[in-house]
Amino acid sequence: MSRTCKYCGNVLEDGDNFCQKCGAVADSVQDNEPGMSAQANANVTNNFNQQQNTANSQAYAGKTSGIAIGGFVCSIVGLFVAGVILGIIAISLGAAALNHMKTFTEEKGKGLATAAIAIGVFDIIGAIVGAALIVGNLF
Repeated sequence: MSRTCKYCGNVLEDGDNFCQKCGAVADSVQDNEPGMSAQANANVTNNFNQQQNTANSQAYAGKTSGIAIGGFVCSIVGLFVAGVILGIIAISLGAAALNHMKTFTEEKGKGLATAAIAIGVFDIIGAIVGAALIVGNLF
């Protein structure tokens, strides 16, 4: 009996430990329905995945990314306290938000994510320069 990857619908050969298309572990495969060809079963799986992706996209449509908001808030707070730490967090969250918005194109917040990255860089540079000035004044 042939098996199909439940994530991408790829038909697996006997003895495959991983899906050759998406890399999923062979434990995450499903046996094809009796009486159903492997390609027909793959089509059913692909249709299900497309429906899930559409539902997820609709859930994010028109909403501002929480990740972008978090990154922006960290970058603003980093201007006043813990600049290096919050700057790194802001850059990470901003980049994650931009990456997330590539998949969910209807989600808003690209400007916030970009600002989080820019201000996060400024946080880090400002903290380093500030520390250098303080240390320089001590000697």
